[in-house]
Amino acid sequence: MEPDLLFTVRNNFYLGSYQHAISEASDLEGLTEQEKVYRDLFVYRSYIELGSFEVSACKSCSNAFSHLQPHPPPPSRAITFPTAGRW
Repeated sequence: MEPDLLFTVRNNFYLGSYQHAISEASDLEGLTEQEKVYRDLFVYRSYIELGSFEVSACKSCSNAFSHLQPHPPPPSRAITFPTAGRW
């Protein structure tokens, strides 16, 4: 059975110790590609919980979650209703 290298990161995240989760994640080495994705996921979620929404755009894995980048809002579809005065 392989050791769970992300245990401390995941545990700190679920306990609400987001800053510890971030610092633990930065010390991890020798991760597989899938483990790196999960590490980054917990790091970015921790930053969000801490209210640092802009940090994920400039951290070490800028292209790691390119598929999760925000999309522009859809075009406005204003719905107009007749006013009661026209009845």
